[in-house]
Amino acid sequence: MSAADRPLLEVEGLVKRFPIERGVFRRPAGWVRAVDGVSFEVRRGETLCLVGESGSGKTTLGRVILRLLEPTAGDVRLDGESILRAAGRRLRRLRRDMQVVFQDPYGSLNPRMTAGAAVAEGLVAAGVRSRREREERAAAMLRRVGLDPAGTLGRYPHELSGGQRQRVAIARALVLRPRFVVCDEPVSSLDLSVQAQILNLLLELKAQEGYTYLFITHDMSVVRHVADRVAVMYLGRIVEIGPAAEVLAAPHHPYTRALLEAAPATHPRDRGRRKPLEGEVPSPASPPPGCRFHTRCPLVMDRCRSEEPPAKPVGPGHVSWCFLEPPAAPVTAGTAGTSGTTRGTAREAR
Repeated sequence: MSAADRPLLEVEGLVKRFPIERGVFRRPAGWVRAVDGVSFEVRRGETLCLVGESGSGKTTLGRVILRLLEPTAGDVRLDGESILRAAGRRLRRLRRDMQVVFQDPYGSLNPRMTAGAAVAEGLVAAGVRSRREREERAAAMLRRVGLDPAGTLGRYPHELSGGQRQRVAIARALVLRPRFVVCDEPVSSLDLSVQAQILNLLLELKAQEGYTYLFITHDMSVVRHVADRVAVMYLGRIVEIGPAAEVLAAPHHPYTRALLEAAPATHPRDRGRRKPLEGEVPSPASPPPGCRFHTRCPLVMDRCRSEEPPAKPVGPGHVSWCFLEPPAAPVTAGTAGTSGTTRGTAREAR
């Protein structure tokens, strides 16, 4: 496979477990399986949305991919090179190619650093010694994200609005021109009107610069707006992955369908059809046997309680880990995505 055809990011068998420590000596009494054997890939220039409820392991997966957390097992490759095996100078070089936009812009920005210093911080770490060059590049990046450098460079986070802070966080992530960006719930703490502005900004920058995004979210409306492909995660595992248009219009896994049916209605005629997802996510310290969703699934079968479902192709590039035979029952009208809500061209999963 040529470099151009190879996925930019490859995740293979990734596992992350946290010890449950008890007693005076804090000895491990069990393990929390936050990420449990996850494999997928992200192609160059695409946006893969990772969606699921709180506690499904999305954020932990993103942090392990970036090596902000060390994995228990598995591998992550960026452009064919293992991130997890890199060290020293090579690891620092790879980190320049991978950046992150966090959920809370106020918490992710140093309150003692001005916006200009925050954006230029990565340039310092990258070895840009000229102060003038750092200031010029920081100002140019702030301008790219829609901020006036003259009124922003010298201001502290508490002097900025939530939307302005998130734009500064985006500028800080992109000033090094990374190839891969993890966006971890980047709009969930913002007002709805500001959310749309930030999402459109990220899409515009992607179209101009060819960024590759792993977009972590629990909001299906965000998925409809930005996703090329969708990976649905439940209790540490991916249960469905495929092109966004296909997954939103014809979801196969009951969990994916439940997420869509639980999403707020976008049309008055659909408001009475909303079906909240019942039950709580089981503890990742003791996941149920068989299909992990069987304790909440309305279509559960006997084999679901004891057998783990294999990967099942249900369409072009569309894979589901479920015993149900395709095609699945249709989603309630109005809850699946429409042709106008998914941005970009849907790409097939491998």
